[in-house]
Amino acid sequence: MGNCAEREELETYKTPNEEMLEWLRSSNTNIRKAEYSIKGTTKKEMFKSIILNHKILNERVKHRKTLSRRSTMDEEE
Repeated sequence: MGNCAEREELETYKTPNEEMLEWLRSSNTNIRKAEYSIKGTTKKEMFKSIILNHKILNERVKHRKTLSRRSTMDEEE
């Protein structure tokens, strides 16, 4: 039984960074900026990752559009 209580304690324990993130999420703060600053990421790295994420999303959207075009072409034939 003692092991179970210890395990629960470990699961509920949060690092100071996690607690800070949780507090930031609960308040209306720019979460992404906060997460990056907590992780110690520079602004330059942050912008690079944001730009990369946008590029990936754009590629996915293009891919979906081509897939939908192909399916409509197949239906027409």
